[in-house]
Amino acid sequence: MFRKSPFSYVAGKLRMPSAAVAKRRDRLHVAVTARGACLLRGFTLVELLVVIAIIGVLIALLLPAVQAAREAARRAQCVNNLKQIGLALHNYHDSLKTFPPGRLGLDGVIATSGFVLLLPFVEEPGLYELGQWDDGGIWNDKDPSWMDAPRLQLIAARPEVYVCPSDTADPVLNSAASTWGTPIPPATGSYALNQGNIGPPGTGSNVKYDNTGLFMYHGTRSMREIVDGLSQTMLGGEVSDGHLAGNCPDDGSKYSNKNAWTRATRLNSCLRTTYNPVNTLPCNGERTSTGVNGAYSSKHPSGANFVFADGHVTFLNENIDQNIYEALSTRDATLWPYSGSSEPIPNDY
Repeated sequence: MFRKSPFSYVAGKLRMPSAAVAKRRDRLHVAVTARGACLLRGFTLVELLVVIAIIGVLIALLLPAVQAAREAARRAQCVNNLKQIGLALHNYHDSLKTFPPGRLGLDGVIATSGFVLLLPFVEEPGLYELGQWDDGGIWNDKDPSWMDAPRLQLIAARPEVYVCPSDTADPVLNSAASTWGTPIPPATGSYALNQGNIGPPGTGSNVKYDNTGLFMYHGTRSMREIVDGLSQTMLGGEVSDGHLAGNCPDDGSKYSNKNAWTRATRLNSCLRTTYNPVNTLPCNGERTSTGVNGAYSSKHPSGANFVFADGHVTFLNENIDQNIYEALSTRDATLWPYSGSSEPIPNDY
């Protein structure tokens, strides 16, 4: 005999028995109020608070990791920028058998930086041509007529290869910084060429014309002058917050950390030394009478990136031995003033 089905057919449709319907409603947690309205069961306040607390803990755990990943990406881009600058300096040297001058002219004459001369070698020939070099170029301190529209466009430009993504500098110098008489503030950069280890406070013209590094005013240096190895001689490094100048909050004294990439000034725009340690803040360390410490610095944790004469880029910790740090900035590892040490630079600096 066939077993009777618990379902029945009414008007050609299959219908559930009332007991099955009741169980299905129970499983859906449907409640019927006294007035007959159906309400779905929700979270209690305690359950909601627990969920919020769990989400908060997860965010607290993930946020540092996300920030670290972003900083790693920014630092990688910064390293790539310095590699491009190093390659440009090599190509310039191959073409002219010398590195560019740190500053094109002497005091009171042409203050164009070496970074401007590198523009054709970093795929910015159009920007370079705005300088109108057959008509005096830019930053001609003796002839203010150079400040026409194309050349002002050049000093206001900010090529990506000269800007570190981690740098928090404003795009242009701040209102307290001298703009050297230009009607618009010049753009900032995140890198500076290496003058050597002669620096503040009272070092005179040696800083500009006869420093221990590879870049100086007017004159040029070549690879043949590097006697202690290309891999142990800096070409340049990072500068952070290059828009700043003003008064120190502690004592009100003046300071300047300007880093306009198109203009070169000793210990300041585009030219720095290792006299003060890595990451010495603008109002700290030994300074000149005008408040300049000439230090390299970055927004990366615990140090800064530097490009060397063989083209490699190295992150130097801010706690590096100062004698080693200064020796890396010299052409022959001889410190100024002479330290009396003939110890070689260690490979694991």
